[in-house]
Amino acid sequence: MTPPIEVLIVEDDPRIAEINRRFTEKVEGFVVVGMAKTGEEAEDWLEVMEPHLLLLDIYLPDMRGRAGYGHHNDYRRRRDGNRAGSDSGRGHRSDR
Repeated sequence: MTPPIEVLIVEDDPRIAEINRRFTEKVEGFVVVGMAKTGEEAEDWLEVMEPHLLLLDIYLPDMRGRAGYGHHNDYRRRRDGNRAGSDSGRGHRSDR
């Protein structure tokens, strides 16, 4: 049996985080191993675990847009590059 794909969800909106968790866990072979509300929380998670997939909101309170990806350079080097970003559409047009 193939081990599950471990997913870390990084999303500041609790409703969107819950939707992401529910959809992810409906997909056979995927398991959510953690959820973070800020970039700093995500950093803490990544210190202790290496999920296979990072589902990252690109508009977090403590990191914005492409700059947020820079915080995870070490993580990206350790993993195989599987990343997904989300934009929950709250009108952060000036941050893009």
